Amino acid sequence: MKKVQIDNYIKIDKRTHNTHIKLLKALTNEFSNGTNFDNLNVQKLCKSAKISRATFYRHHQDMTDILTVEYLILIQNITEEINNLSSVSYSSISNIIVTNILKKPTLPELVEWAHCRDRIIPLINGIIQRVMISIENISNLHFISEFIGNDLYQFSLQIAKEKTLPNRQDTLNLFLKIIPNLID
Repeated sequence: MKKVQIDNYIKIDKRTHNTHIKLLKALTNEFSNGTNFDNLNVQKLCKSAKISRATFYRHHQDMTDILTVEYLILIQNITEEINNLSSVSYSSISNIIVTNILKKPTLPELVEWAHCRDRIIPLINGIIQRVMISIENISNLHFISEFIGNDLYQFSLQIAKEKTLPNRQDTLNLFLKIIPNLID
C-alpha cells in the first residue's frame, strides 16, 4: 500500500520534557507504592518530583494532564514511525503499535488508576481516524475509529495487567487476532 503522511507534530522543549519525565516518574512511583490516586495531591507529587508547584501549573491543569501528555508523546512517536514507512500495511502498523505498547506497559494502568480513560480514548480514536483517512475513504469512519480505539486501549490494558509481560512476537500475534484489519 502507498506511503502515508500523518500530521501530528508536537513540539516540547527540553526543559519542559525533563519536567514531564520527573512528574511521570513521581506519578508512577506513587502508583507502584499503592497510593490511592484520590488521596494524592499536586503538592505531594511536586515534592516527590522535586519541582515547584508553580512549575507544575505552568505546564498542567491537573495531575491527569501528565498522562494525557504522555499519550500525546506516544501517539507522536507512533505517527512518526508510520510516516517513515515506505509502504503502509496492516502488518507494519501493527508492529509499530505493539512495539510502542510494550515500551510503556504500565501507561494504561496509570490511566485507570487516575480515572482519566475518558481523556485518553479520544486521543487514540483521533490517531486511528487520521491513519484511516490517509489510507482511504472508509464509510462509518467515526464509528470504526471509536470501536478500534476502545479495543486498542483495552488490549494495551490487558497486556499491562499480565503478571509477566508477553514477548513482542506473542503480543503481536494476539494483536493480529483481536484488532480488525481495515487497511489491506
